[in-house]
Amino acid sequence: GAERFYSLENNAARTEPLEQAREQDVATQKAWARHPRQIVFDNSAEELGFEGKLQRVVEATAKLVGLPVLPKQTRKFVLVSPPDPSAFPDHELTAFTVTKTFLKPPTVLDDDQLPYSHSYVRVRLQDDGATSYGHVTVHLDPETRAQIERKRRCSPREYHVHLTNADPDRTPVRQRRLHFLYDNQSFVVHHYLDRDCSILHCQAARQDGSIAFPPFLRVGPEITNDHTYSAYHLSKISPDDDDDRRAVDSSRDSAAALPPGKPRPA
Repeated sequence: GAERFYSLENNAARTEPLEQAREQDVATQKAWARHPRQIVFDNSAEELGFEGKLQRVVEATAKLVGLPVLPKQTRKFVLVSPPDPSAFPDHELTAFTVTKTFLKPPTVLDDDQLPYSHSYVRVRLQDDGATSYGHVTVHLDPETRAQIERKRRCSPREYHVHLTNADPDRTPVRQRRLHFLYDNQSFVVHHYLDRDCSILHCQAARQDGSIAFPPFLRVGPEITNDHTYSAYHLSKISPDDDDDRRAVDSSRDSAAALPPGKPRPA
């Protein structure tokens, strides 16, 4: 946090000195480390002030509840080698498996909808056996062509009904995901179980875009805007399927990893 602004004089809710507040901050982050939707809002963009920080919270909350927002913070990088869960000695991991099934496009679109891109259902299975289901519709911003996701939870019955409308030209995509915190940043590794490919998603809410990568991952080039690595693209069944997968493998193998722990600029 912004420790130089910490004071007991301007906030009646504060009762603990700075050292104790720092300890409680760390304990709170650890207590929620296993939650798949944890996002840390630090003070890396102090020029925006507290109002800027609140705006980042509002945007993230809107996205979580399914309101249309443009993803501004998440950046993606290919990993040179798959992650080894045993290499995370000081970090609590949340591990789970996600299966995405892409659906046929609707035959009729609402006139007031944004341009339609695609939709899918997903099932998430945690290691403790907990299961959740969801339906996601992806639209395109008519000006920027950026993707806008509308997400909602669905029941197991709804999920299986949607499966009857699965796109026959696409295969389900299975991912093993590892979520962890490092240096006040939230990371998720997406490891594709049916192909040799691992993608690192950094969900740090830092306005300047800088990232400090954990030393136990070999991070390659940024692929934030490269749709070759998207689950939607990789699910496509086509004669060029093998060529696409070879391109992904080639990019990963030729990646020049950063020195461990070195921050990467925006």
